[in-house]
Amino acid sequence: MKNYDQAKINDMREAGKICSKIFSELGKAISPGVKIIEIDNLAEKLSRDMNVLPAFKGYEGFPASICASLNDIVVHGIPDTTVLSKGDILGVDFGIKYRGVYSDMSFTFPVGRISLREERLIN
Repeated sequence: MKNYDQAKINDMREAGKICSKIFSELGKAISPGVKIIEIDNLAEKLSRDMNVLPAFKGYEGFPASICASLNDIVVHGIPDTTVLSKGDILGVDFGIKYRGVYSDMSFTFPVGRISLREERLIN
C-alpha cells in the first residue's frame, strides 16, 4: 500500500469536496423535461468553473463528462439527447481530476415521483 504525505491527503479531501459540490448541483438539475446531455454539459461547465477536469472525458475515448444510465441501462451509459420523464430512474457517475488526484462518485436519482418498489430498489 502506498503511503501519502499530508499535502496529498489534503488534496484528496479537497477533490472529494469539489466533486460532491458539483454532484449536488447535477442532482438539482435532474427533472422531467431535461435532456441527459444537458446534465453532462452542466458537469463540464461546473468543472471548468471550479478549475478541475472531468475525469472521464477522453479516458479511453469516452466522449462525456458523466456516465448516465437511464432506467434499464446498467452502468456507464453515454449521455445523449434523451429527455427525462417523470418516473425515470437515472444513474449518474461523475469524477474529477484535481492536483493529480481523482475523486469519483455515483448516485441514482429518481426523476419526479417513482413507485415505492422503485424507491426500495434505489435506496
